[in-house]
Amino acid sequence: MFVVGGVLGEHPAPACVDLEQHVDELLLTPDLLPTWMDALSGLEVLLVRVTCPLVVAEQRERARRNPSGLARGHYRMVHDHGTTYDMTVDSTTGTPAELARAVLRRQLVR
Repeated sequence: MFVVGGVLGEHPAPACVDLEQHVDELLLTPDLLPTWMDALSGLEVLLVRVTCPLVVAEQRERARRNPSGLARGHYRMVHDHGTTYDMTVDSTTGTPAELARAVLRRQLVR
C-alpha cells in the first residue's frame, strides 16, 4: 500500500519500493500528482488529503520558525489539482497515531 498526501519535497524516483510505504508530498504544482501516480503505477495507492484550519497551519509555521506566509500561500494550492481523494484527515482531530490508524482502517475496507 502507498499512501500519498501531505508534505514531502523530492520528486518520485521509486524504481523498487517497499509496498508498505507512504509518500508525504506537498503538491505545489498540478503536474506533481500525475507524476507520482505514474511512478506508483501498478501499486495499490490510497490518496489521503491531510488538512487543518489555516489558522492552525500558520501557528505551526511560526512554531517551526518557517518563513512567514508559506502556510497561507500553500493552503489552497496543494489541493488544487482536480483529483478526488480517497479520504481526508484533519490533523487537528487526533494524534498522528490516531490519524494513521484511521488511514489503515480505511485501507482495510477498500
